[in-house]
Parts: sequence; C-alpha cells; structure tokens
Amino acid sequence: MNWLTSNRLQGWKAPLARVASFLPAFSALCLVFTSALVFARPDKDAIASSFSIDVDGRYDDVMEAVNLVANNGVIDGTFEYKGDESLPGAELAPDCSMFDTWRGPGKVICKIRKRALSPSHFINSNDVGTVAVRYIVQTVSPTTTRLFIDAIFLENSHHHPHPSDGYVETTEFAEVAKHLKQLTEAHDTLQAGYSSSEASPRSVAASEGAVADAADLQKVLAEQQAKLHVDSQHLADLERRLADLQVGRKLRVVSERGELKSNPYSHSSVITAVPQGASLLVIAESEHWYEVRANNGKEGWIHHSQVEAQP
Repeated sequence: MNWLTSNRLQGWKAPLARVASFLPAFSALCLVFTSALVFARPDKDAIASSFSIDVDGRYDDVMEAVNLVANNGVIDGTFEYKGDESLPGAELAPDCSMFDTWRGPGKVICKIRKRALSPSHFINSNDVGTVAVRYIVQTVSPTTTRLFIDAIFLENSHHHPHPSDGYVETTEFAEVAKHLKQLTEAHDTLQAGYSSSEASPRSVAASEGAVADAADLQKVLAEQQAKLHVDSQHLADLERRLADLQVGRKLRVVSERGELKSNPYSHSSVITAVPQGASLLVIAESEHWYEVRANNGKEGWIHHSQVEAQP
C-alpha cells in the first residue's frame, strides 16, 4: 500500500467501505485490486489511467453493470456545492475525445457533465468546465473481467485537463460493484432453477416456479432501481432548492478593493471594482467564489477572501 499517501487513503475510506459492504453476502464477487493507482506526475495536468481492477465476474455482467452506472444521470465522488455527494445532470457521451485515444483492447464508454463549477476532488480545479468519466471493460478470462475507470475535469477557459485525486474513480466503482452484485445474484437464481429441472424430471414444475420467481425478482429489482433513481433525482432537486434558498443573502467587501470578475477564476477579466464596505447580493456560490450583484446592478464573480457575511 505504499503507492498511496495517507491523505488519499482517508479520502477513499467511504467508497471502499461501500465496496466492502457488498462482499459478505456476495462471495462470488471476489474483487482483487491489481493497480488502483493515482500516479504522481511532475506535470500536474498529465493524465494517465488512475484506477484498474480485476473483477471475478463475466464480461457481459460487468458490461451491464457499467452501462447502468454510465446512464444513471450522476457522477459520484464529486460535487459543486457543500453538502452534496454527487454531481447531477450527467449524460452518456457520444465519444471519449476528452481523453487520450485508447489503443488497447476492450469496450470504451464515457459520460460527461457540462458546465460544472469548480467540482471537488479534481486537482487545482477552479473554473467552469466539463467533468468526464471513462470506463474501459476488458475480457481477461471467461470468469474474470478487467475494468479501468478514469475521471478528469476540462476547464472551459484554457482547456486544461485536471486529473481526479482518485476519489471519483473509487466511488464510481462502488456503484458498478453494487449493480454487479445484484445482476450476479439474479443470474445465480435463474441458473439454480435450470439446474434443478435438469437434475430430476419430477421437479420440472418446481423448477419452472423457481424461474418464474426469479423473473419476478428481476422485475421487482428493476422497479426498485427505477424508484431509487427517481428518489435520488428528487433528493438532488431538494438539495438544489436548499442551495437556492441560501442564495440571496448579502455580503460586505472587506478588502481595500474588491474585484468582480467575468468568470470564477483568478485570471479572468475584471468587470468592475467595488470599494471596501460595499454591499453585494449573492446570486450563486461555489467552493471558492460568489456570483454577486453590486448596487450599481453589475454582476460578476468575487473570491471568498474579499468578502464577509453581512448581518
């Protein structure tokens, strides 16, 4: 384990605990890390494969689990606003052009979230841009499948890529593992029904009943997954509404000269200057910036360090 710093170990506890929670009831899914690596690079914007794992599961099952996660509408392990745990509004990407071209074997799938504001767990991210997650699924053997997961943030202004610190990939894998567990259990139930019907002609009726029960279970599972997705979206909407309720409060400029910028990053152009003590109305908020409206009606972004809450 000397390839991880202690800080990253602390950051990965939650998603790894979620993966581990699936294992006691799912002995067939023996997950063996082969190279879950976050590479130390001299170039902070260099991108390399950051997570890979060999899964004791069939390729088709792993592909189905990955497709479910790639189409679930969120990116786990990153967020825009404090208190969130994921980034909603993600969609399946038509291509993976944000990453270097993959020339190895396997199926490549990507999902993206555009106009993400300074998303968490991406190194030096302080801008508006696109978050992208790439999954690569390879066959190792009939019962073993290799999965790669990469996540980057590409800022709109300078198009610089910012790699994940590893938390996004491990959290996304936790979701894949959850779906894989459910799929494998459903398949095992079906297989048990087929095996009993072949073993004894007298048990054909019972086997057919077991298959029917398994089909019903799959139907219930699909309905529960759909309900969970709707509930997750509803929770995300409630959290956004809470954030909207918090918007509208006022701030006071504490620096000698406050600057409203056109975008939430330090090298953006200055729209207008505001004097010390001026009152500003909050429109939106990110981890490091406020979008505000000045008394003269002009709007822009100001850094947290230049303002304080106004009673």
